[in-house]
Amino acid sequence: MIFGKITSYFKHIEALNAEYYSTPYNVISKKSIFERIALYNFSFETAMLLVIALMFLVFHFGKNQNTKITNAILLPINNAMYLEFGNIGFNYRMKKVPYITEHQNTLITSFFSGRKHVESMEIKIHLSSRYNPLGLLMERLMKTVLSGIMEDNVEEFVEITIKPNNVSESAKVSNTAGDLFPAQTRSTLPKKYQFVSGIVSKHSMTSSRNNYYYLRTVPMIETPRLPQEYVFMTENNTLSNGIFFKNQQDNERLNEVLDNCKWFLKSFTITDLPDEQPILDTDFDKSSSRIHIVLKLPKNQKDVDHLIELVQYALSIYDDFAAGEFVKIFMNPNLLKKIDSLRAHEKSNVLKIMKDVEVEMKKKELEDKKQQKTK
Repeated sequence: MIFGKITSYFKHIEALNAEYYSTPYNVISKKSIFERIALYNFSFETAMLLVIALMFLVFHFGKNQNTKITNAILLPINNAMYLEFGNIGFNYRMKKVPYITEHQNTLITSFFSGRKHVESMEIKIHLSSRYNPLGLLMERLMKTVLSGIMEDNVEEFVEITIKPNNVSESAKVSNTAGDLFPAQTRSTLPKKYQFVSGIVSKHSMTSSRNNYYYLRTVPMIETPRLPQEYVFMTENNTLSNGIFFKNQQDNERLNEVLDNCKWFLKSFTITDLPDEQPILDTDFDKSSSRIHIVLKLPKNQKDVDHLIELVQYALSIYDDFAAGEFVKIFMNPNLLKKIDSLRAHEKSNVLKIMKDVEVEMKKKELEDKKQQKTK
């Protein structure tokens, strides 16, 4: 039935110029170029050109929409961060750019450095492929039909990663280029940066746990100290209360920021564990401390202003760490023991998985050798 419709469609296209092709060659050859054009039916070719033009317009409109969304979010943040960071953006092709784009304006990255107590801040905006509406429609349909199998690649969100600066002010600056910016790992950070404590929106608890390994390692704790839309996800309540609620003024500031961001904030976590489930022990060890903020896409300028307030609050946390505000929390030996125990347990799980994979590979190798011998 489908092939019959396709065949009839092609026959209809051929019929458009039946008169032209049935005209004898000697008659056609006597006609001028304009007479031949008048005789030929260009309906099909015109339709194809219109389709190509439409695709071109949709492609550029989609890319421009993503650029417009990016500028609405990042440019106000960049302006606000000029007083917070010494370097903003990237040097690209001999000029300074506020951000870089990848994958047809669907992944946008901005980078900030040059702050006393913060090594760097990275903002990533994940946008859908507006330049390909048919592809988006198919992805949404497949996600609806195969919700348990397909990964959601259509969701738009913002990720902010802030890393602390653990270099002492009295430390000597290396002359070796490779040592100027050494990679932070768990072993290079003091105990005060090795913990998981986060504030997660109730509407995204399940998705946050599914997407981020570090949240799967800690329990959920409800508390009246947070706005009703949020819960703690922390390995110890002492950490959350001590860091997020150190005094009355800070309590009021945090609650105001959280209340303003309740429509788009998904999670705000201080962590030293990886985002994804580590496969190798080296993946587990090289993960460094950071504040990881995940948000839905801000919808308007008011949301962006509240996002800036949230970023400024996050930066103040590492300023407080450097000032020694949380020293007493990490003087508790029982707390430190629990923190170490969680990491030892998670690493042992990774090592167990590695060992199981190694055993399976050896079994497969032996089976392959047996099959070769029988041949």
